[in-house]
Amino acid sequence: MKIKTCMLLSVFTLNLFYSQESIKEPENPSSPVIDENIVVEIPSVENPFKNGITNNSLYIFRTELTFGNGEKKKLDLHFTNLITLSVTNYVSNRCSINTFSIFDLSRVEIKKWKVENVSNNLYIFIPQIYKLYFNDGKESKEYNGNIPCFNVLTSKVNGKDINFYTIFYDYWIKGKNNIFRWKNSKSLVFEYNLLNPLFDVVCAIDFLW
Repeated sequence: MKIKTCMLLSVFTLNLFYSQESIKEPENPSSPVIDENIVVEIPSVENPFKNGITNNSLYIFRTELTFGNGEKKKLDLHFTNLITLSVTNYVSNRCSINTFSIFDLSRVEIKKWKVENVSNNLYIFIPQIYKLYFNDGKESKEYNGNIPCFNVLTSKVNGKDINFYTIFYDYWIKGKNNIFRWKNSKSLVFEYNLLNPLFDVVCAIDFLW
């Protein structure tokens, strides 16, 4: 397999991830467990990619990940599909379409997540609005719509694949005095998790070109 070295991130499959510990090398994520039988079905997300390049090469990108608690971690992310994105902006009632490659990016920030019910009181939070920065110094652009290749980021440590996640799960549960709250974030506000990811969720990716 041909190896090409750059700096960026990669994605393979959509999995769920959450840990109560400090950020460390994650294990394979498992479904949250509560006192009821829940079958977790990951909802489908629309693929926003307009063009794609798929081959047998492995691209390795040096990156720095920022997590929900502000921690940062530098690592190489592996990517197999080099994808071109098209962003549509509406300015003064005029439509502007900008197409760019993953190589054009210097930083990706997730500004907002969308929430979807999975089963009973279990919800998945999927990145929905991104702020994209470019390595040529051009103005940043906002992208509205999930970008699947950033949902799961894969690296390799000591020959072992490990994943980091921009998606996360939480339960909307009834607490004391019959007041509902999120089980993991503890917030009483239903919309809270849309702007405040759990502490070990990736919320920004810097490409160290």
